Amino acid sequence: MHSATKHQRGFTLIEILIVASLLAILMILTFVTYDIQVKRGFDSQRKSDFAKLKIAFEDYYNDHKCYPPTVVMNACNSTALQPYMVKVPCDPESKQPYGYVLDSNCGYYGLFTTLDDTKDTDIAKADCSPTCGLPNATYNYAVTDGGTPLSTIVSNAGGTSGANQSSPGNYACDPLGSCNVYANPSQKGCPATFADYSTCQQACGNPANRCLQ
Repeated sequence: MHSATKHQRGFTLIEILIVASLLAILMILTFVTYDIQVKRGFDSQRKSDFAKLKIAFEDYYNDHKCYPPTVVMNACNSTALQPYMVKVPCDPESKQPYGYVLDSNCGYYGLFTTLDDTKDTDIAKADCSPTCGLPNATYNYAVTDGGTPLSTIVSNAGGTSGANQSSPGNYACDPLGSCNVYANPSQKGCPATFADYSTCQQACGNPANRCLQ
């Protein structure tokens, strides 16, 4: 008797190429899906940051009769907004400060950022489609004080790219001992004014430097 010889056929080049192509497609789809989920995560964090900032800003306003100065928002990842927030949030992707416009008379504010998902329906709800219209910026999502139209905030932004810088000498110590921005310090009974936030905040430890209002 002759034992039967088993022959095993190997893969052909075409079959190998087909399998490799399918694996490549699966890897691309996995990467794209992952990238989309990551960007949605960033957008979710941005919205969450703005929701928390809005609450912190109103609490700050109740205590100081003004919204936080721009220098505070520019110092993202710092403790400059305590006790209202543990840390000033940064953009989760770029790690840069969020855009911030503050009325010089403390009447309103606008927070700005760019969502990765340009089809997000919240962009249109924020009146930022395709952009919010802020000069020299491409932000497509904004949160405001709620009482001032975004168009007014944007038109009064003075050509800034996000944050209005306070004029030198507008920093002063409020009655509670925190540095704040005053449109007219002398009118509020401020004995001293400062050109920068850091110097102002250090001086506020002395009650003699605090404004009457």
